[in-house]
Amino acid sequence: MTATVCQVTLSWETAYATAFQIQVSTDGTAWTSIYSTTTGTGGTQTLAVTGTGRYLRVYGTARATQYGYSLLELAVQTTTGATPPTPTASASSLPPTAGCPWVASTAPIATRVAGGTVPGHQRGHRRRPGRRRGT
Repeated sequence: MTATVCQVTLSWETAYATAFQIQVSTDGTAWTSIYSTTTGTGGTQTLAVTGTGRYLRVYGTARATQYGYSLLELAVQTTTGATPPTPTASASSLPPTAGCPWVASTAPIATRVAGGTVPGHQRGHRRRPGRRRGT
């Protein structure tokens, strides 16, 4: 199954990418860039994109610091999947994004993904902030 991606939001820690690409793939092998920058700002970046794939990755090509890349959150909005619910009052204050129905949605991620599950997702598993894997 593939989805059409219309928006990506990146929330960077201090170690952010000054140059990176957002890429999608249907098979996890061949990647297509749907966004590219050499002037990344760190913080929270909301990017309007257009692309279709089953997989999405952030491909960093230049670091802002010596510490690599660190994302607090990666949010992906799609135009395909279940019908989005009506945004809440607080979410409706966000700017509208034409053609991207999940923007401002408060629906759980399982509702946003066709079939109700995220492949490879372990229910209740969440990485604790500030902890790195393998340490």
